[in-house]
Amino acid sequence: MDDYLYDPAAPPAEDVVEIERRLQPLRYQPRNVVAFRKRRRLPLLAAAAAVVLVLAGAAWLWTWPSGRSWKVEGGPIARLVVGETVQPEQSMLVRVARIGWMRVTQNSTVTLESTSSNRHRLAMSSGAIRVSVWAPPRSITIRTPAGDVTDLGCEFVVRADEKATSVDVVSGWVQLDNETGDVLVPGGAFSEMQLGGQPSVPVFHSATPEFRSAARTFDVETLLRTARRRDVLTLLMLARRHPQHRDALLVRAQELYAPKSEETVLRARAGHDDAIWGWVGDLPLPPAKGWVRNWRDLR
Repeated sequence: MDDYLYDPAAPPAEDVVEIERRLQPLRYQPRNVVAFRKRRRLPLLAAAAAVVLVLAGAAWLWTWPSGRSWKVEGGPIARLVVGETVQPEQSMLVRVARIGWMRVTQNSTVTLESTSSNRHRLAMSSGAIRVSVWAPPRSITIRTPAGDVTDLGCEFVVRADEKATSVDVVSGWVQLDNETGDVLVPGGAFSEMQLGGQPSVPVFHSATPEFRSAARTFDVETLLRTARRRDVLTLLMLARRHPQHRDALLVRAQELYAPKSEETVLRARAGHDDAIWGWVGDLPLPPAKGWVRNWRDLR
């Protein structure tokens, strides 16, 4: 073996010959590799073509001629025309351009103010509607007496009258805003706004009745006592609005769901708003603009 390893003229060692014989089937084959690469190229090209088709289809879905009416698939009228106010005597189902649908309940007062690609505007003075859309954020805005409701790619229910508006978010996120402020509401939560009043912080429907009541009246003691892990979002949003109670709310929020960095807590307690939003980002919530993952809402 030593002669074979160090002397090029020496005959092969028997052990080496046996090893080479056993490895013979695994010898490098250039033709096979080329064929393998060609075979791999086909699924890659197919995947690229599929992506192009999906993007083209999405572009078609989101495109809508300015001023075009919406089709009514079930109800007393055939189309919802721009500029027209309806108050149906029965519930009606309306196709929202190509991006989703809207259920208008009986005797609701709704006006389709404008339509265009990814920019549809409604007004609702009374009643209730359920909207489900799959499109980039802010494609649908609903103007109510108490303020605006804007989708971020989601499904939600809006109820309104001349004094108040409430929103229940089924999936995704919704923004409520008026001249006094705004709030983001995730799926599973609700919010409301009174005429001339700031939109309330989001509260999950699964919260205890005590917690929901305390959030509405800002009963700090009850909030701290009844908060669950999932209620941390509500505590964080209340901490932004009530600096005098910030420490107590954030200490409780940390006990229930601490952010990834201790520095986030310190900066949040010092009043840095970006730190609170960073904390919100650490919570197990869908991204505020994660409309793509809600494609199942398009039905």
